[in-house]
Amino acid sequence: MTKVPVGLALRDCLGENGVRDLNDYVEEHRNAWRVEVVNAVAERLDYQLKECAKREDIARVEKQMSETKVEMLRWSFLFWIGQVATIAALLSYMLK
Repeated sequence: MTKVPVGLALRDCLGENGVRDLNDYVEEHRNAWRVEVVNAVAERLDYQLKECAKREDIARVEKQMSETKVEMLRWSFLFWIGQVATIAALLSYMLK
C-alpha cells in the first residue's frame, strides 16, 4: 500500500523519531486489522459452506423420504388389492 506523507506541522511536533514510531504503529495496526478481516471472512465463508452442505443434506433426505412415501403407497395398494382379491375369492367359494 502507498504511504501517506506526514504533514510538516505533525513532523515538527513529533520529530523524526515520533514520525517513524507513528508510521510503524499505523503499519502494525493496518497489518493486524488485515489479519482480522481475513480471518473474519474465512470464518463466514466456512459457515456459509457448512450451511450450504446442510441444505444439500436436507434436500437429499427430503428426496429419500418422498421416495420412501411412494414405495409405501405402492406396497399398501398391492396389499389392499391382495386383500380384496382374497375376500372376493373366499366369498365366491362360500357362496357356491
